[in-house]
Amino acid sequence: VRRISEGRNPPFDAEQLEHCREEETWHTFRMNHRFLITEKNIVFDPITHAPVPQLFSFRQHAQIKENHRLLSIIIRYTPPETYDPRFVLQEAIRKLPPVLTARDWRKLHSELEALSAHFAACDPPDYDRCKITEHAARVVDDMVQSNIDQLAVMQWIAEGILDRKQHRSYMRHVLRRQEELCAMKRKYEASMKKRLDDLREAIAALESLEYPGPIQVQAKRMNVQLWFNTIRDKMKNTSKKSKAGSAYCPSATFKYAVLVDREIITKLSPSVTPDVMVNLFVTFTLRKDNSWQVVFTHRVQKVEQLVADFVIPKEELLHVRRLPPQATYGFLKSASDPNGFVEVNVLPFLQALDQVGGQEA
Repeated sequence: VRRISEGRNPPFDAEQLEHCREEETWHTFRMNHRFLITEKNIVFDPITHAPVPQLFSFRQHAQIKENHRLLSIIIRYTPPETYDPRFVLQEAIRKLPPVLTARDWRKLHSELEALSAHFAACDPPDYDRCKITEHAARVVDDMVQSNIDQLAVMQWIAEGILDRKQHRSYMRHVLRRQEELCAMKRKYEASMKKRLDDLREAIAALESLEYPGPIQVQAKRMNVQLWFNTIRDKMKNTSKKSKAGSAYCPSATFKYAVLVDREIITKLSPSVTPDVMVNLFVTFTLRKDNSWQVVFTHRVQKVEQLVADFVIPKEELLHVRRLPPQATYGFLKSASDPNGFVEVNVLPFLQALDQVGGQEA
């Protein structure tokens, strides 16, 4: 088990393996591996990691619709084991000529041996039928020695024929429904293709602002002005003109008391006295390199006095944006003001800068 699992954990724990080692009884089984070639729906089982048909794979999560489990697996016909004696006898009767008339095991065994000798004596010998007949004769001999009821064998063969007939009717019904589903799928794909084509044409019309050719011809014939053409020409002319205010930098001035009320500024340097704070104004200006210039001025009777002037580089602003929203941050730090000339709440401060920077738009 460990050798064929190739390092994966097999679905047997250590106790089970140890128990198997202690047992003297050997359990042998034979796997018909033809499904590795013929099966179309091979999947890797999530437990054993082995390639198995989808029908044998454990499904961990069933599909659910409206609290009901959906079973989407097609019921498959499970043929008898190839080495089942009853199946061997059934296949022999099906493949051999309809000459068997026996109604008990011993007479059937004699007829099979006679048929085997007949096929071997043919010119040229029919080795295939001879092999089938000899195998069937050995199976009949084994069933005679095992006292197997011949009526039970015949009943098993008859029930198998009925099961295959019912499954054939079921598969015909499935194929009919599958054809209907395929037709609906093709119809849906055609509908989606048409919608995608219409959407592409609409996108192209929006990008070019041009009417389709037939509409332009008909409008020209009826002397109708198409407004899309006028809008397109205006847009082209506007794009060629330079903007007069292209050098404008967004800026806004706030009174210090307003910034404190809005909880943008939490603390100011002790060097600024309360009488200065009464008429203190703060100006924020967005520069072309995406940095911010902050100017504190004291205004009394139309006289302005500079209190502080500093620049917030875009790198420092990016660092501030990475801080938690409830954090505080100090600008213009110095030996006299180790915590900064001004301390702000991060979230309200960034919102105010974004509001000022978006005024241009």
